[in-house]
Amino acid sequence: MALKVQKTDAEWRAELTPEQYHIMREKGTERAFTGALYYNKDVFEEYGVDYPTADWTYAEYLDAMKRLTRDRDGDGPSICG
Repeated sequence: MALKVQKTDAEWRAELTPEQYHIMREKGTERAFTGALYYNKDVFEEYGVDYPTADWTYAEYLDAMKRLTRDRDGDGPSICG
């Protein structure tokens, strides 16, 4: 069982950036696709999947990840998209 961390609002504000505070304490959300995306070009090429582009939709992203997920040795996914 996880322990609940008890801190005052001031302690949370001092520890977190304004964006982190908004997301974690005010139930805000981060903007979609604002983080960096790192990918292995060799794997995309091996399975004939186009590289990601800045205008990919979430559905296109999910489709590519499904096409990249492979079980190479019969014991579950060896490569996860």
